[in-house]
Amino acid sequence: MAEFVQRNLEDTLPELEQLERVGLFSRDEIKSIVKKRTTLEYRMNRMKNDKEDFLKYIEYEKSILKLVKSRRKRINYFFKIEEIEDVIVVRVQRLYRRLCTLFPSDLSLWLMHIRFLREWRRMGRMSELFTKLLKVNSRVPGLWVLAAKTQLEYNHNPDDARRLLLRGIRHHPLSQKLWTEYYRMELLHAHKLNQRLAILKQSDMTLDGEETSLLKGELAILVYKKAIQSIPDDIRFRLSFAKITSDFGFTDHITDEIYKDLQTAHSDKELTWDALARRPLTSLSENASDSQLWEVERECHAIYEEGARQIGSPEMWRLYIDLMCERLEIQGSGDISDKRAEHLFAVLKEASEDLELREETFLKWINTLANTSHLDEAVAIAEKAITVYSTSADLWELRLVLEMRMIAHLEDEESHRERIRTVFDKAVSNVKSKNALKIWNIGLEWCILHDQERVDDLFEVGCKEHRNVALPLKECYLEYSALTGSMKRMRKVYKKLKSEKPLSVSFFKQKILLERTQPNASITRLRESFEDAVSEYGSTHPELWLDYIRMESSQQQLSSVETIRRLHWRAKQALDGPHVEEFIGGYTLMQLSL
Repeated sequence: MAEFVQRNLEDTLPELEQLERVGLFSRDEIKSIVKKRTTLEYRMNRMKNDKEDFLKYIEYEKSILKLVKSRRKRINYFFKIEEIEDVIVVRVQRLYRRLCTLFPSDLSLWLMHIRFLREWRRMGRMSELFTKLLKVNSRVPGLWVLAAKTQLEYNHNPDDARRLLLRGIRHHPLSQKLWTEYYRMELLHAHKLNQRLAILKQSDMTLDGEETSLLKGELAILVYKKAIQSIPDDIRFRLSFAKITSDFGFTDHITDEIYKDLQTAHSDKELTWDALARRPLTSLSENASDSQLWEVERECHAIYEEGARQIGSPEMWRLYIDLMCERLEIQGSGDISDKRAEHLFAVLKEASEDLELREETFLKWINTLANTSHLDEAVAIAEKAITVYSTSADLWELRLVLEMRMIAHLEDEESHRERIRTVFDKAVSNVKSKNALKIWNIGLEWCILHDQERVDDLFEVGCKEHRNVALPLKECYLEYSALTGSMKRMRKVYKKLKSEKPLSVSFFKQKILLERTQPNASITRLRESFEDAVSEYGSTHPELWLDYIRMESSQQQLSSVETIRRLHWRAKQALDGPHVEEFIGGYTLMQLSL
């Protein structure tokens, strides 16, 4: 092994001599480089090859290249590049080649090699590398695309790019990525031909039929036809070709053909009608007037309505409603917004009569009505929705919020409060308890503001619900008791709640926080709170023990030292496995900061 290492080091001497001679590195720096390379060479030439050894050597050589570049700029010396940088680049290439040979299945290594060659503009080597890579990893479609893009963008060779993509498609005839990238490449090639023709138009040159077809993107059309033959039933795949086509200015006829094929092959699919209906919107300019916007939107509505007549599925209506909701959210004058809202409500009403709307559609309907000041209608639709989806937490939450907003429209405040209580009781009885936290929060917030006599009863009931509801409410109940009553009342509530499962660490931390924030915090009560916490969660939460020790450390008493030692011992005894290490680490850091 020593012979190989010595030979490799001797090969580096010419570049090191040049580095010293031209003043880029000092003699001491050269010695340091030799020493580091010697270490890396020995590690790399061990019996058992380690990927990390190669990567460390490569990173070190890259760091030398960066340093050479920065020092050249500093001393304004740009000669001897072949004798210095090129030699180091070749060495890095050799290291990458060995690494990829030893670990051929690791794609990240190949890609690192490619990025390095691209950075140093070694295009010939990069083409050779892609050839080897595709022999080893031909089952990855993205690699064929990457190789073709490299040929097209860096080597400016569309013929080789086309050959690579065709080979990739032979290996992966169902790869959508390969088909769409091949289509994009043909359109890009036609675009470049059109640009060249525009430059040459000053001459009297004429084009034959074949050249004219190339300029119109006929090859791209052929690719599209072959693609949909291979993958005939994927509508989104077909539409991806239309999206690519829209990036070019000479392809309107291709877009027309794509949509025509789509309508012919899949006229019974909702996505087809959705795409056809949305197409007119793509022709709108940014400065279109309200009348032009509404005219185009009416065209979209007509296509959706034709699709609804032919298919009549819930999905077709949902797509129609989604578009109208999107258009309603767009900023516009009051006139066009009113037209959009009115049409949306009409469609929703018609759809609800013919079929059962989805929960999401009901939510959009109710929110839109509420946001456009149709509060009574929103309540009516919400009532209709919860008869269909009686266990929906979102619908009951929205129904409760709407009822609360109705207070401005009612004269009898007491009867309105009773209605809110009724809606809330129905909501929590219909919705699964584990999903009802938002409903409980809304009800409690309203009671705190408008019905304070019921707050304690509501908290007590909520704290006995599913843990998803009970745990957050217990923390809120403690805080509410302290803010609206007294610490004595809060402690009474705490004593009651801690005896009722479930409990959480946050519940005990809330009690500790409330005790600690008092003007004259009682150390005895703090200790009681910490003892309660560690008795429940002392085996899995080292932060409780650390907070307990911090509290004792802040007392500045002689007895606290012994107390801290005792707590430290108790914590190590109580905590489980990995938590002990976390506690010891935290305790050490705490001692250093004291």
